[in-house]
Amino acid sequence: MLTAICGLVVTLAGAMVARKAPGVFFAQTQVRFVIPLSSDNPNGLGVSTRSLISAAGVVAKIVDPDPLPPPNDESITIVGMGVRDGWSVTLPQTGGQFVPGHTEPWLDVQVAGSNPDEVKAQMDQLLVRIPKVLNDLEQQRQVSAENLIRTKLVPEGEPEVTYLHGSRSRSALAVLILGVSLTGAAMALLRRVAR
Repeated sequence: MLTAICGLVVTLAGAMVARKAPGVFFAQTQVRFVIPLSSDNPNGLGVSTRSLISAAGVVAKIVDPDPLPPPNDESITIVGMGVRDGWSVTLPQTGGQFVPGHTEPWLDVQVAGSNPDEVKAQMDQLLVRIPKVLNDLEQQRQVSAENLIRTKLVPEGEPEVTYLHGSRSRSALAVLILGVSLTGAAMALLRRVAR
């Protein structure tokens, strides 16, 4: 009986904590790598992007040398992967499980944190650093000015910082189900041991 009471108290306390768990502030944007404009290429978009993808990959590796493991689905954010305070700069993967593939010349930039001002400041810092790293690489290789790769934010403008929180009622329900299950298992185990 004492096991059931202790289990119930711990379960209810856990459900209350789950209902009051704070959310997280989050911002995400894309930094597109765009081919240089020229008289042969006036729109910058109609050219093969292999070199742009390679450049984006190198920049991502320099800016974020220890990235998170790639998610199973590109719609999963760093918050969905459990990051509550941190950032990520990645070249999105479009390949399968065993053959990675990159087909688009853009970096996915994500920032999460407990304070919207800190998230914005970190995002701003990354959005300054990415073109700087690209520019430094091109200067090291003495790329002429007319051949410099350009970057562009998508969507244009300041990335929006949003507040994310999971479903508090579902979190509490999950804790209740888990708590009742563990309490029942503990009671069954104690009965077995007592025999």
